[in-house]
Amino acid sequence: MVKMNYEEFKELTTNYINDGTVSKGVISVITNMLTTADANERRRSGVMTGIKEILRELPDGANFSNPHAPARAGFSSETLTVLAPVYEMINAMAVTFDEGGDALRAVLTPRKSNKRTHYANGADFAETLKASVNGVVKAALKDGSFDGKTNESLVSTLEAN
Repeated sequence: MVKMNYEEFKELTTNYINDGTVSKGVISVITNMLTTADANERRRSGVMTGIKEILRELPDGANFSNPHAPARAGFSSETLTVLAPVYEMINAMAVTFDEGGDALRAVLTPRKSNKRTHYANGADFAETLKASVNGVVKAALKDGSFDGKTNESLVSTLEAN
């Protein structure tokens, strides 16, 4: 991912906050932050980070400067649509894990965990798998090997490795 320069960031931010969906209070805060960054070039990086955090909770806020950036609470709706079948398969695996009983729990253990030695149940197993999937997807979005929009793009990451 290419780091966005301040002028591009400022333009995108200004367009976003002036589209009519952002409250006057948020607009005022962000405008003041941009004024600070305009006056002091050394503060630009911190101001950009602060603005991104403020806007992250607003509609489309996480994606205002990078359409592939995952939101704090998850991914874009397009990416979630691509991942939905994967999550469904993981949920089915959780049911199978529960049906496997204690014997399966005994042999399928969490990797690299110093906090626990076994999964509590299928839901615990599924959450671990989903977290792993999310980490892989975030990395692929960041390095550009996955566009977050199509299953074909997701599958093409196999060729990238």
